Amino acid sequence: MTSKLAQFTIGSTYLVLGEDGDTIPIPVSDRFFAEMENKFGDFKGKRLVSQFTFDQDWDTWEMHPAGEEFVCLFSGQVDLILEQDGAENRVCLSTPGA
Repeated sequence: MTSKLAQFTIGSTYLVLGEDGDTIPIPVSDRFFAEMENKFGDFKGKRLVSQFTFDQDWDTWEMHPAGEEFVCLFSGQVDLILEQDGAENRVCLSTPGA
């Protein structure tokens, strides 16, 4: 028996992991984050699996005041500055898989 599974890349389709073990593929678009909020609300109990590529420093900060983030470096080097309760901690990643 042969089954057809949809094939995608993590760059074009992100995954939302639910607390009941379900996996929902979500196509990436310019309205991705607005669509996520409309579909999943506050995202409680969900996890997003995604990939981002950057070739220059960000000019803005990203915040997760009510959540956590897992970062895995595929290539290159990145310095993450983590702030909590007024304290700053710099994490430097330079090894793939770090």
